[in-house]
Amino acid sequence: MTDAALIAMVSDKSAITALLGSSPLRLYPEVLPQTPTYPCATYRDVSVRFTDDFDDLSNMNFSNVDFHFYSNSKNEAKTVGTTFRDQMIATSGTFASVNVSDVRYQTSGFSKYSDVLEKYIFHIELQFTTK
Repeated sequence: MTDAALIAMVSDKSAITALLGSSPLRLYPEVLPQTPTYPCATYRDVSVRFTDDFDDLSNMNFSNVDFHFYSNSKNEAKTVGTTFRDQMIATSGTFASVNVSDVRYQTSGFSKYSDVLEKYIFHIELQFTTK
């Protein structure tokens, strides 16, 4: 899954852009900017990459991506995260030249408070199947 494909896919979901904005979309690779507007989110690819596939026939790729949603309130962080999850699961189509066959929910969101950021964080992991 490329960053461009992920951003295109998320930008296509009006329920998500209503919460995370659209110009700019407040979804950042791995780390937050210095002074972000909340709510916002980060993502990182946590997939294990295999050097070979079994038979070279399927050409399917599986990418697991972690998402962390940040907010001033625990409820808002959870709402943004669960809305994001619900909008993304079972998505398919072509985004930034990447053919997405499916999106699956992998693991549930834990909520925590960051003393460093003084913000609430909600976590989910999604698996993207691409070709």
